[in-house]
Amino acid sequence: ISAGFDFVTRGYVTVYFMDKEKLKGLEQRNLLEQWKQSLPSRDFISITTSGPVRVGMSVGSQPVGVSPQDNTGPTLGMSFDNAGGGKIRKINSVGLYLPKGLFIKDVNGLVDVAQKISCADIPDEKDCDDDAIEVYSITLPREGVELVSLRIHTLINDYGALVGSGATSVGKKMWAMVLYEYELEKEKSFSIRVPVTM
Repeated sequence: ISAGFDFVTRGYVTVYFMDKEKLKGLEQRNLLEQWKQSLPSRDFISITTSGPVRVGMSVGSQPVGVSPQDNTGPTLGMSFDNAGGGKIRKINSVGLYLPKGLFIKDVNGLVDVAQKISCADIPDEKDCDDDAIEVYSITLPREGVELVSLRIHTLINDYGALVGSGATSVGKKMWAMVLYEYELEKEKSFSIRVPVTM
C-alpha cells in the first residue's frame, strides 16, 4: 500500500548583523557573550514547521560581521531532512526570503538555480513585502533524496538596510518554504485460507 501527497514545510532562522569594527570592539573587551545574552533569540537555532521534512538553517557564528567596504555576505547553510516514515519523492521548489540588503550569489556553486522573483509570483502569500525582503525561487532537479544540503553564498547590496541606524541590533529573519512530494508505503501480509469442501 502506498500513498503520495504534496506538502509544504517552512523554516526560519533569526540573523543579527553588526558592523565588523563594532563586533571586533566587543570581542576585544570580552563583551560579546554579554551582548548575546541580551538578545531575545540568543540560541540562534532554526525553527521548522511540523511535517515529514525538517528544514534546518544556519549562518554559522553570530552576530554576522559586515562592512560598508565589503560586499561579501554570510553563507547560509540549509538542509532538508526526512523526518517522517516515508521518503521524499521529489523537491519541487524552494522559496527563500532574505532580508533587504542581501542577494544570492550562488547555490552550491551554481549561479543558475536561484531566480529572483517578487511577492506577486507567490500564490496565497499574505505576509510577503517586496520593500522588506528579497524573494528567490531555487530549483533543485533531484528526485528520491533523503537529505539535501545547500550552501547559499550571498552578497550585500545595502549595508545600511542590514545593520540599521540604531544602537541596538535588530534580528532579521531568513525564511525558507519547501514544496515537495512525499510518499508513504506500508507492507502487510495476508493469509488466505482455502475453504475445505466435503
